Amino acid sequence: MERLLKSTPSATNTVLLDLYQGGTVNLMGMAYYERYGRFRDLNERLHKAGVVSEFAYGLASLAAKRVSGQLPNSGDVILVQPRWT
Repeated sequence: MERLLKSTPSATNTVLLDLYQGGTVNLMGMAYYERYGRFRDLNERLHKAGVVSEFAYGLASLAAKRVSGQLPNSGDVILVQPRWT
């Protein structure tokens, strides 16, 4: 899909929004569960207790920021790396 968009920029109008932004949102969710998994391992070692069963699900969304109803930067998406402290 990325090759298609690079070769014909007007193809963005034909690609579904879910497919166009799906990769970024998927990475957001995977990063959350990766960090959660590291915390869970540390937490189990600290409290000397283990999880027997677990169920989890997640929802991630990516939306454009609008200023006075208009998209800044001509609608270009600038991904910002969050800082984890």
